[in-house]
Amino acid sequence: MSSLQDVLQRAVAQHPDRRLLRIDSESWTAADIARLVDIAAAALREDGLTKGDHVWLLLANCIDFVVAIMAISQCGAVALPLNPLSGPMEVEGYAAVAPPRFVLLDSNLARPEMRGVIASWDNREDRITCMGTNIVLIAVDQNAHADARNADPDTCQWTPSVTS
Repeated sequence: MSSLQDVLQRAVAQHPDRRLLRIDSESWTAADIARLVDIAAAALREDGLTKGDHVWLLLANCIDFVVAIMAISQCGAVALPLNPLSGPMEVEGYAAVAPPRFVLLDSNLARPEMRGVIASWDNREDRITCMGTNIVLIAVDQNAHADARNADPDTCQWTPSVTS
């Protein structure tokens, strides 16, 4: 059985310059996506993501969603895609079943009341908005990234814009 990483590595080895993903007018090659996944996985590890951790994804169908799923997998963590339009009761239910270590939240998509529920779990000083995106990395576990208070949100990189 192949993992997501195996599939991506094979695509890079066999056809690095072949378009692997297209969203609207933008496209990414296998090599582009592999590079973005490596960058995102390194950032998540640096912020304290470890094997077995749950990461909620409340994102649109976009390159960041694809990269996040693969980066989380590369870290050995568990990606849990959730509906960004979920309400507070649904979010509390998700938390009871699979409490997250991190939440990747598209702040433009999520309902205001749901953002409030998630924010109530979060130490607000421990939140990082990723440069050039609407994505907010929330450390639900207060120990998840102890240095976040000193992090500069202008240099927090998620996925640089790469088009082919």
